[in-house]
Amino acid sequence: MSGLDQTGRRAALGAVFGVVLCALPPVLVVMFGAGVLAYLPTWFDLAWLDFVLIPFIVLLGSFALYRWWRGRSNSQAAR
Repeated sequence: MSGLDQTGRRAALGAVFGVVLCALPPVLVVMFGAGVLAYLPTWFDLAWLDFVLIPFIVLLGSFALYRWWRGRSNSQAAR
């Protein structure tokens, strides 16, 4: 096996290791979050979250649309 082939395998192994390290924390967060939500008793009312989360989602969505629109108009002005 040549040195170049060995380096390619090491690089591929490093890339796979990097992907696992980057993908594992979100998976753990979702798993632990689902476990905590499953643990909450059914009498615990989460309806108040609608008053917080829906305006927050609308605010973040409108901010994202504004930034997209500003970036698009700036790129057209640069032409």
